[in-house]
Amino acid sequence: MDQRIRGCSTVLLALMIGACATMPGPEDPVIIRLDQLEARLNRIEQAVRNQAGMVGQVQGLEGDMRELRGSVEEVQHDLDGTSQRQRNLYIDVDGRLQKLESSASATSRRSRRPAVSPSPTVTTPTATSISGSDNQEINDRDAYQAAIALLREGHYQDASVQFEQFLGQYPDSQFSDNAQYWYGETFYVTRKFSEALAAFQNVVSIYPRSQKVPDALLKIGYCDYELGYWDAARAALTRVTNEYPDTTAAHLAQRRMEQMTGEGH
Repeated sequence: MDQRIRGCSTVLLALMIGACATMPGPEDPVIIRLDQLEARLNRIEQAVRNQAGMVGQVQGLEGDMRELRGSVEEVQHDLDGTSQRQRNLYIDVDGRLQKLESSASATSRRSRRPAVSPSPTVTTPTATSISGSDNQEINDRDAYQAAIALLREGHYQDASVQFEQFLGQYPDSQFSDNAQYWYGETFYVTRKFSEALAAFQNVVSIYPRSQKVPDALLKIGYCDYELGYWDAARAALTRVTNEYPDTTAAHLAQRRMEQMTGEGH
């Protein structure tokens, strides 16, 4: 099982690196690679469902998800200024990967949990969700997916409102760091760089261990660049290269700094 998933992840990595080097065209190779990624992700999801009861697979699955996450994150950086379909595919795959990662982590925690004696059930009130359901786990997932759907459809203002409501209602959700990042994207894609800058800064300050931090730092540098804050832009981009070397975010940060140098900033 592990070898099969790892094999899929390795193939996906090669495909995504090839996609990042290709410019969009009428038959966009990036879209073709994303379609292939989605098909392979479907196979992984089916394999996870088939092996749901085998705790021994969890650690291997977590490693596979990290490897696949790295491949998918490389695609994100090629989405600025490209087709809406590419952005939609990335958002969909990103969300599904987070579900798999959360499921694997939860199973791993259960497998390590020591046995305890039964205790009396204590009923605690749950927060009222955007959708009005009584189940907290379903509530935050549904609210997050609703906001993602709006973003995917290009309803950026509505998506921004939904992400803001989500973050206020579910600050401790497993989706909060992603929601904060995509909240920033709703401003970035509409060129509201001051609002985007504040949102991306919150990713770094509130969720310092999130996998979105390198991307958020990169976007902070991009926003500062667009706003003409040259020193701040260079500081943010330098932080990416120093703290996350040999990553796609670091390579893109270095490229933007070289562009700034060429422009005399």
